[in-house]
Amino acid sequence: MIPEYHKLLMQNAIGAYFGDQELSEVIAGNMGQDGIAGQNGHPEYHFDDSEFERSFVYLTKVRSNVIQYVKSGSNYCEARADFGRYTHGHQDYYAHSNYVRLWAQKYQVKPETWSGELDFKDEEILSSPELISGHFYSPWEMITLIPTIGRLFIPLFPKGSHAYLNIDSPYKNAWFPLALKAAELRTRYEIQQISIELYQENPDHLYKFLGKIINPFNGV
Repeated sequence: MIPEYHKLLMQNAIGAYFGDQELSEVIAGNMGQDGIAGQNGHPEYHFDDSEFERSFVYLTKVRSNVIQYVKSGSNYCEARADFGRYTHGHQDYYAHSNYVRLWAQKYQVKPETWSGELDFKDEEILSSPELISGHFYSPWEMITLIPTIGRLFIPLFPKGSHAYLNIDSPYKNAWFPLALKAAELRTRYEIQQISIELYQENPDHLYKFLGKIINPFNGV
């Protein structure tokens, strides 16, 4: 997913949970995953190369870091950065895999007739042997990133390629609204779960992490 949509998604999904400065730190952590260091040799950051197990192991570790930083009261800034990294991975899961296509196939949904409803954690699809994510054919695939004309080269790449599978923007293909919706629902779900866990442990730590006083059981 291109940076502007990661940012928009974060603002829409979790903006109500965080103070302005705290949200900016989370967004910086999220978007930092698409930096040069994050793009080279780290398929687990983005659910690329069908590295689902490796990616979930990585995200489990990052989530644990968030919880430990906050519970110890040692580094709220790093906790927010890690939460940004954590959400980035989950968002790319839907943008870089064929999850939404498989979901649409299962329920006979087409982009043009989609109602706006979507299950972002359908267990049957999550464990399906048909679930894949794209491999980036570097450097050749870079040509597909050229604005406007880049998409003309996508049919030249294998169906398992990043270029063919990924749903990075509304300009890429008609599946983008579904991927964006799934990513937004997942992001909101993750902040709800983490907020509840931290609130039950120590509400004051949660408030310092978020920069706001909220009760996650009451909704936001």
